[in-house]
Formats: sequence, structure tokens, C-alpha cells
Amino acid sequence: MKSNIFLSYNPNIELEQSTAFRLQTLASLYDTTILLPDRYGTTHLKDTTKERIRMVDWFIVFSTKALSKAVKDELIYALENKKKILVAYSVVLKKNLDIEGVLEHYIDHEKTANENAFEIIQKIQCQSNDQSKDKGSIGVLGAVLGIGLGLLALWKLSGNGKK
Repeated sequence: MKSNIFLSYNPNIELEQSTAFRLQTLASLYDTTILLPDRYGTTHLKDTTKERIRMVDWFIVFSTKALSKAVKDELIYALENKKKILVAYSVVLKKNLDIEGVLEHYIDHEKTANENAFEIIQKIQCQSNDQSKDKGSIGVLGAVLGIGLGLLALWKLSGNGKK
């Protein structure tokens, strides 16, 4: 099943940006498209980013720092276009959204990526209105979450998380 996911990240946060680029590359090997924001040359929400958001079912952010204005603008646009949104925060952050309709979850770096992904997918399934229709995309979402959380855990374990 072909799946499309929009993956946002905070600008100038190397860990988030490199995780997004790596996930995009890995997902393309498995018939899943991950679209990223087009922020080149501006700090405003560009029409190309809006188009990418309109093309997807899921909007995901792995947030290791407080959400930037750029990410919040993308989130609001995704909500306006009735996209399913997941923000996975690092446990060291407080949830910093006050937007209804966004599924928020904490990433616990002390747990394995699989435990985190499993918890998040269970939460999504509980909140899903039509689970049978959504099973394929939830499976792909689970894989993307697992890999993304694994990349974040690897970053931390390698000592880069101390910077």
C-alpha cells in the first residue's frame, strides 16, 4: 500500500533535520513517500510546502526542541486541511502546543524504539474512528515511527545527544 507522510522538523536542529532526511531515503525503498518542508530562501510557509501537506494523510514531527514558528505554521495548515497529526516530543520537553486535534506523545530515550512506537500506535488506534480503513497506513506509520525513534536513540547512544 502506497503511503504518503509529511515529516516536519525544527529548522537548524541538526538531529531533527538529519533524521528527517534519513527517514525520507529509507522510506522510499519501501514504497512510502516522505515529504519534507520546502524552506529554502524563506521563513514563511511556502506554496510548495502547502502542496506537500495537502498530498499526505499523516503529518509527523519528532521534536527534540521546542516547536519553531515554522513547524507550528505547518501544523496549523495541516489541521486546516484535516490531516492526522502526530507530534512526538522528547521527554525533556514540555508539550508546547495549544492546538486541538493534534496527537501528542513523549519520546522516552530510555526505552527502545519499538516500545515507543508500539505505545504511540496503540494510542493512534484507540483514537482512530475507522480502524479497519486505517490499518495499512497505521502499519506504515508504525514502521516510520520505529525507524525514526531508532535513529534518535542511536544519536543519543553514540554520544551525540550530549552536545
